[in-house]
Amino acid sequence: MALSAFAVSAEAEGQTAAWTEPGDVDALDDRALFVIGNTLFTVLHEFGHALIDMLNLPVIGREEDAVDGFAAVTMIPDHPNEMRDALIVAVADGWRAQSDLALDDGVRPYWSEHALDEQRHFAIVCLMVGSDQNGFYDFALEAGLPEERVKTCAQDFERMKSGWKRLLAPHRPDAKAEDHRAGSPVNVVFDQPLAEQDELFDLIQEDGLLEEAVLRLGAEINLPAPVTVRFAACEDANAYWYQSQREVTVCYELIDEFEAIVLGAAVR
Repeated sequence: MALSAFAVSAEAEGQTAAWTEPGDVDALDDRALFVIGNTLFTVLHEFGHALIDMLNLPVIGREEDAVDGFAAVTMIPDHPNEMRDALIVAVADGWRAQSDLALDDGVRPYWSEHALDEQRHFAIVCLMVGSDQNGFYDFALEAGLPEERVKTCAQDFERMKSGWKRLLAPHRPDAKAEDHRAGSPVNVVFDQPLAEQDELFDLIQEDGLLEEAVLRLGAEINLPAPVTVRFAACEDANAYWYQSQREVTVCYELIDEFEAIVLGAAVR
């Protein structure tokens, strides 16, 4: 259920089509791809919590697994798109890196509401290769996914994609409406970062890709009330869905951590 499945014309809105057009993946270096990809996945994960809360969607199993799936199938493109492919690869690599850091630290939180980082890595890789057996086959094997598991991942992807599509179908704007983007209930806010976060602040706004992806999501789902996606300094490397405030907050400190991971400087 990539966003392009619900896409409206970016050109008609006078915007760049950074998210829906193939894009020049070479325009971003590995650091930028990793940071933007993992930041976008985080936003979509928390937005999945928002959808479940605000639309009263049913969840069977762990909610954290469900919203990981939402974020992954939203990022995985329906059609060849090098930029989108590179971003979801960065997400899979991110969870593998976080798993390695956790192992180095001896931390294995089996009791957590989240799956282990290594499990999240393989779940995303499975959805990737399930969406495109040819395009992601070698990547899946190199990531350590056994060939017998690769063969069953198409079913996992289809179930996740079609499940979210069915849940959201009653909440999609009327495609026949003259302008169903008008009054989009999602606002993206970039709070002033700390002085040492200025460079990352510029990076996550690069090309408008991240912001466009979030705004499109808001335009493609009828929410009962406005939602704010806020990037802020909050002294915590984390992200949250605040139900009472109807706000997704992504901490600049978490984005700092993504950069540290890709530069090989992260510790736990």
